Amino acid sequence: MGLGYLHSFLMEHKINSEQINLDNLLHRKADFWKKFDTYGTLTDDSIIEQYINGDDVDFDFDTIYIFLMNAMDWKQYDMIAVSYDIAFLRDIYAPAFFKFLHEIAIIYKIPIVFGGLGFASLDILKICKRFDFIKYACFGKIDSINLESFLKIIQYENKGDVDLKKLQNICYRNESSRVCANFAKNAPSPKIEKNYIVKPFYDLKNSKGFGITYSDFCEIDSGLPSNFFNDDLEISIIPYRFSVNCINKCAFCMCSAEGYRFTFKEAEKVADDLDRLVQENASNCFMFLNSMINFSKKYLSKILNLMQKRNIQIYFTDSAEVFGMDDELLQIIREMGGIGLWYGLECPSDRLLKFIHKRCSVQEAESVLKRSDDLGIWNGVNLISGLPQESDADMEMSINFIKRNIGIVDMWQVTPFYLVKSKFLEYPKKYGIIIRNREVVDDKGEGDLIMASFDEENGLRWEEKREKTAKNFKLLLETIDNHAVVPNLSNMTLLFFLYKKFNSSKSRVKDWLIKNYKGYAPKIRITGLEKTA
Repeated sequence: MGLGYLHSFLMEHKINSEQINLDNLLHRKADFWKKFDTYGTLTDDSIIEQYINGDDVDFDFDTIYIFLMNAMDWKQYDMIAVSYDIAFLRDIYAPAFFKFLHEIAIIYKIPIVFGGLGFASLDILKICKRFDFIKYACFGKIDSINLESFLKIIQYENKGDVDLKKLQNICYRNESSRVCANFAKNAPSPKIEKNYIVKPFYDLKNSKGFGITYSDFCEIDSGLPSNFFNDDLEISIIPYRFSVNCINKCAFCMCSAEGYRFTFKEAEKVADDLDRLVQENASNCFMFLNSMINFSKKYLSKILNLMQKRNIQIYFTDSAEVFGMDDELLQIIREMGGIGLWYGLECPSDRLLKFIHKRCSVQEAESVLKRSDDLGIWNGVNLISGLPQESDADMEMSINFIKRNIGIVDMWQVTPFYLVKSKFLEYPKKYGIIIRNREVVDDKGEGDLIMASFDEENGLRWEEKREKTAKNFKLLLETIDNHAVVPNLSNMTLLFFLYKKFNSSKSRVKDWLIKNYKGYAPKIRITGLEKTA
């Protein structure tokens, strides 16, 4: 989604840009996927530097590297901006990807800019110091601050008349090649934010590597039966959001921190956007990226009425909260075109739900999931292992919740706990947290913390907590794998494809997956804990 907002922002300032989905281009190569399936993730990412430096490595990265170098005429670009995730440093194609960027920067003298929502400030500093071909980096989500900073970077490259020290949320190399970092002093105001992130533009019909067909699926995924469908429908998923931040103030989440206020776009403009995006991209599949779609029944009802009047028919997935959800709201979401919802439950323990301010109970969550399933919505649940004060009894409740609801929950996302800028960080004593490491925060106390070390008051020390978090993370994944009724889809594009093929019938989609789809065995990777199983 960030690419769409960035692309639109640059267009408004009369700067030409092109969107390229290298991930999709890579994944269409069946031989690459066979390598991924065999090797999983890197156990030691220092192999990236070894490969860049020309050292002997025990893997054929050259095939991927050559493909990337020849994928586009790279010398035609004045700048290359890369949206990346820190977790991908351990992906099997990371060495080839980083060598490709290194060569582009050296051969064609093209400045490389790194960014992406998956980067916290510490990650950005580490990455920039580690790879000297990265000239700039922006961290955090796409917002008015980052868009303005990116525009100034372009201006600096063209004219050199910008003081980089005054830009916010960026890293850059100064005249001595020293990596410098500037943090934003405050979160952007909702009023300003509305003027920046309301008109994403993708141009998927002309962009490289976005659309994918069922034949493509069969090439890259041996779990799919080939020639099952007569036609070869192409699916392009359009990312979009109409709200910023969240009305819930969960203690572990950045949205709970001071300065992060909730705002949303007018219903009429949402309908305008959806209509325009469908026409521009010849696609009606959307991945909504709101933190909580069900923040207002009246608002969603208004959007639905506008969609019906204008005959806007779409399919979409989004995130939701148990709090505030009822039968009528679920029905509205389904009629809008909702086919999948990710529920941020985090910890199916009433004690922990109260501790993190979720404003719901386990019983309420199970009731909402049941009604959602009855309406034909593909249910996803987010779980977190390692929350502060998590006990063995809490973990047992999570395991039992999975077993009880495996028939109505179709997707699971398990994440180890990250300590970021949040209520937990702002008021650690209130939550029984003793922070041991603040080195990743700048001297003014600004910026984000990711995986900062902490002890629990009257609980585990960090060394024990880290080990316990990794153990519970693996235990949750194993419980899901051992009891799953349908494959735990990581490929949401396939879900859109099947819902379109089976006329939005969840039962038919589910039956087809159970009978026909084996998919890939999951790779257990504990991001941020420096441990791979």
